[in-house]
Amino acid sequence: MRVRILSLFLLAALSAASVPAESRRVTMSEAVDLALRDNALLKIARLKVRESDAKRRAARSDYFPKLSNESQLWHTLNRQEVVVPAGALGVYSGVGLIPKSPIRIEQGGDNLLLTGTTLGQPLTQLLKIRQGHRIAQLDEALASNDVKKTENEIALKVHEIYFAVLISQRQRRALELQVSAAEEKLRDSQRAVQTGNVLEVAEIGSRANLLERRHALLALENQISDLTVEFNDMLGLPLDTDVELVPPPPADASPASIEECMKIALAESTEVRAAQQTVEKARSAVIAARTDYIPELSLFAEHIYQSGVPLLARNNGILGLKMTWNIFDFGKRGDVVDERKALLGQAEENLRRLRNRVLVDVEKGYRKVERSRQMMEVAGEALVLRREAERLSSDQLETGLVVLAAHKENAAALAKAEADALAAQLGFQLAQAELERTMGRTAR
Repeated sequence: MRVRILSLFLLAALSAASVPAESRRVTMSEAVDLALRDNALLKIARLKVRESDAKRRAARSDYFPKLSNESQLWHTLNRQEVVVPAGALGVYSGVGLIPKSPIRIEQGGDNLLLTGTTLGQPLTQLLKIRQGHRIAQLDEALASNDVKKTENEIALKVHEIYFAVLISQRQRRALELQVSAAEEKLRDSQRAVQTGNVLEVAEIGSRANLLERRHALLALENQISDLTVEFNDMLGLPLDTDVELVPPPPADASPASIEECMKIALAESTEVRAAQQTVEKARSAVIAARTDYIPELSLFAEHIYQSGVPLLARNNGILGLKMTWNIFDFGKRGDVVDERKALLGQAEENLRRLRNRVLVDVEKGYRKVERSRQMMEVAGEALVLRREAERLSSDQLETGLVVLAAHKENAAALAKAEADALAAQLGFQLAQAELERTMGRTAR
């Protein structure tokens, strides 16, 4: 029985292991869309926007009247009463004292219910409420700006990993050809040693070269696996998904002028926009601190109901104004205003710093795009030469002018030149994506 159960477990394990991983073909634009839709960091950022929106709506409700109720139920240990002394109403001839003896009048029962329902509308407080609502609006705008910033960062990260996988796959092809060439060269060295044409050290050198190539290939395979897992996690795909990445078309090699890029960056940069919103928030905080000097004046209407005192009306209504004024606080309000002014100065200085920083980053990014374009052109010229060399090697192999190992080395060199050309092309596109991110845009 135990053997049968163990066999079933082994069969289930083998069946699970034989299930192939999901395969999916993905283009660059699809990868960016998936990441922007399913990435966990973006979901958190969007939930923060919802949180800020709820806070803004809560701050807005302070503009409107508040209806509240306060009720109290009392139980007295000693019942209240009014005593009318004898003769309190006078002494008359022929009648005597009125009243003739003290009269005790009880004031209700042992229990007293007192409830008041108040409708209050703030008046002068509206100045401070307006600044609080403005600050809540800016907090929501900052949260939305964080979403945009996260989108830009994630889109750039997708480009980086996408291009790294494509380049690594092309480099793997070159390394596989280098391994094949090293194996052929080792066989030639072994035959030469056997015939006595070369010393054994030549074979040792060829074997060491082969092992180096195999080690580099294994390291590259491990790098591709790590990049693929990270790529799947960023896109919200199962980690074992076998993704087939489609190489993107060549990018436009004529970007906008650097002046135009700087203008766009100052207008759309998420860092500059966040700094501007922080300045506005600090300015509203200063105004809110100054309103503490103004007395708080509220209009209210109240309905009072009591049960337990017969001499008082059960229902009564009140309409009036209520003022609260903090006349003296040992300079606390002035210190708060000074604190808010200091924060405003910090925010304004940070805004100037970020504006300059963005312009510097745009200039650096623009130069990087230009250098990447030149490197792409050089790599393309090298690829043309390697293709010609490989064609001549193929012709010479057919005529017996070169050995197979030399031809495989030329083929490996061509594959490496193709990988370098792809790396240069994708490096140019990545530099453009980085410049787009610096300008506050989402790279696609």
